[in-house]
Amino acid sequence: MSNTYDASSSLIFSPSNQLLGGTIPGLIFHSTDPTLTDLSFVDDVIETFPYAVSAQEFLSAIVTLVSERQAEFSDETRFARLIILVKKWIDSQFVRDFHGRPDFQQELAAMVQRTIAPRSAAAAASLTSLVSSKKSEGSNKEIAVSGEAPSPRLPPTNAAFLSLLDVDPVEMARQLSLIEYAAFRRVETAEFLGQGWTKRDKALRSPNIMRVIERFNRVSMWVQTSVLAERDRIGRALVIRRLINVATECRTLGNFNAVFEIMSGLNGSAVRRLKASFAALTEEDQERFASLNTLIAGDNNFNGYRSELMKHGMPAVPYLGTFMSDLTFTEDGNPAFRDHPDAPEGERILNVTRCRMVCRILSAIKKYQDAVYNFTPVPVVQDLVSNSFYIDDEERLYKISLALEPRGADWSADTRRLR
Repeated sequence: MSNTYDASSSLIFSPSNQLLGGTIPGLIFHSTDPTLTDLSFVDDVIETFPYAVSAQEFLSAIVTLVSERQAEFSDETRFARLIILVKKWIDSQFVRDFHGRPDFQQELAAMVQRTIAPRSAAAAASLTSLVSSKKSEGSNKEIAVSGEAPSPRLPPTNAAFLSLLDVDPVEMARQLSLIEYAAFRRVETAEFLGQGWTKRDKALRSPNIMRVIERFNRVSMWVQTSVLAERDRIGRALVIRRLINVATECRTLGNFNAVFEIMSGLNGSAVRRLKASFAALTEEDQERFASLNTLIAGDNNFNGYRSELMKHGMPAVPYLGTFMSDLTFTEDGNPAFRDHPDAPEGERILNVTRCRMVCRILSAIKKYQDAVYNFTPVPVVQDLVSNSFYIDDEERLYKISLALEPRGADWSADTRRLR
């Protein structure tokens, strides 16, 4: 048996009657079907319609559909589900589709008054109120934090220059978690669609993803710079140990993105070659370092990390790279649109299977964005990790590394070790 095309609604179904694809009007109509039991389908349509049309075209499709199929929308249940679709669209995607676009907000208001108000003044008023609430909320919705934050472990206040070794690893991990979470939470799910972070206009399509990537690289370079700033082998070992401890505390807090950042720096070629410095670490230090490397290993599609992330719970800051890899695999392995011999030529039938796979990934991202850390910001510590000097040149870092520990150098006479 082959897939079937329903010309009345422009939908493609599998032999087992599973929806495989549809035009945007067809998907809107299906999402208002009174017999639909999978209500998450509405969320999937709202999340992924930008694959096929703009927000204006989506709104226009709603207006046209209701006008052309008045008989079907006279059904109270179908009309109620249309209201649910519009409400979910406003509530979940206001920033993506409406924020900072007053003209389009007016188009939405006009649609509500023409299409919704004549049938339900209460529903129209509710939608209008929701838009007003979203406009007041802006692009940064505050998330309430419950409970009392732990007392911060403040660094010495009399230090003329605050260094990494002056800050308690636990507090450094807390402040990193606040910084990383804030950057992660600003990423809009729309930035992931179409692998925008790989395109020439990536700064426009995926601005917050690019900021997360830039921060990842900056922290990695700061880690390497911090180690190589120490002229003495034991000094370098102390910094390496401190960074291992900070990464371990980040792991405990579920700030996995920071773990990957720090370990990227410690495993950078300019640092990892410092065998004499690593040899000064204690056995416990070495075991922690090995455990962290096992966590971030890319074997079996980062299976070890994925398993620990799932067990950890929330709050957490996941490593964004695995989500990006999953989305790339999903989008590249599944066409955006489907064909059917019975469909009119040129009809754009969105691949629902692909959309639902993408939505499962985006749903996981949003889950972590909604769980916030409850720590007290310590600006002086955040400034240390965000604004400290770092060398953004791998070749230069490697030359410094060679000068500190030349190839073939004999360190056997230096028996110093950390305790």
